[in-house]
Formats: sequence, C-alpha cells, structure tokens
Amino acid sequence: MPELLAETDNNHFFKGKFKPNFHDNGLEYIIYEFSYKKPILGNCESLEDLKNIPIDDFTFECAGKFQVTVDTSLTKLNNYRAEVGSTQNQIESAMRNLMTNYTNIKNAESIIRDVDYAIEIANFNKLNIITQAGSYALAQANNIEKNIIKLLYSP
Repeated sequence: MPELLAETDNNHFFKGKFKPNFHDNGLEYIIYEFSYKKPILGNCESLEDLKNIPIDDFTFECAGKFQVTVDTSLTKLNNYRAEVGSTQNQIESAMRNLMTNYTNIKNAESIIRDVDYAIEIANFNKLNIITQAGSYALAQANNIEKNIIKLLYSP
C-alpha cells in the first residue's frame, strides 16, 4: 500500500478506500475515489495570504500552515500584552507610591506648620507675660513714686 500511495502525484489525495483485486500473479489493491486537489495560489505564510486565498483553493495543508501563522501571531500578541501589562503594573505601582509619598509629605508639612505655630504662640505668650510683668512693675514703680511724694508733702 505505501507504494501505491507513493505513486499518487501531489495534485491528488486519497480518500481512504481500497478495492482488492485478485489475479493469477498475486493480490492487487485498486485505489479509487480520488479527488483533485487544486494547487495553492500564493503561499500560506501570512494573514494577508489567508485573507486573499479563494475558498476553493483552501486545503488542509494550507490550513495547517495558517494555523502555525495564527499561533505565532497570537504568541507575539500575548508577549506584547505581557510587556504592556507589566509596564502598566509598574507605572500603576509607581503612581501609588508617588501618591503615598505626596500624602505623607503633606501630612509632615502640616505637622511641621502646626509645631511652628505652637512654638510661635508659646513665644508670643512668653513675651506677652514679660510685657505684662514689665507694665505691672512700671505701674508699681509709678505708684511708689506717687506714694513717696504723697508722704513727703502730707502734713
């Protein structure tokens, strides 16, 4: 049988039916129900070829080649998607990190501003107390002077 299949040319394919025929010199297989296989127009290498091939010229072998092309294209597409997804994840992570840093810096700035304000209020209160004490001392000094003058001039 392999010899008979080898005798078929490339423009035909066998549909798988045998008819045994007995002769005086031995057994002979007759292969029947051949179908004519049209040659492929162009090649089966790119998706552009797949788009342009007529449906009547589409064969199993051509479909297999196109399947390899489609699989290769899908693999490339998946690799691109993986790279883009990885880059997107890195960018999103960096953005989250920057937003966290921004929030932390704003909180730290607010705390520093509050501490500075508290220090200035404390200094203001200290100086206010010193000023009030000086005013009280001056008022007392003025009262002492008035009292001394009053005592000196009183009969």
